[in-house]
Amino acid sequence: MQPSFEPRTYQILIKDNKFEPDNLKIEKGSIVEWRVSSCSKEEISSQRHVVAFDSAPLAMTESNLLKQNDSFKVRFLEPG
Repeated sequence: MQPSFEPRTYQILIKDNKFEPDNLKIEKGSIVEWRVSSCSKEEISSQRHVVAFDSAPLAMTESNLLKQNDSFKVRFLEPG
């Protein structure tokens, strides 16, 4: 019997119109969560983002419009 695999979850913050971290290596089955994070009141009211993919196998996958503290998760079936 093989041991069960617990997927690792990585978090990417969307802050100041940048991703933190901006580069990430993941294992097969990993979950990546994008979360909108702002630091000033002006940013909180104006920060809106959509996480979208343009290449296979996630082509055409995208989040709803994300605002402050919203998040979007995707499980990756291939490492990368």
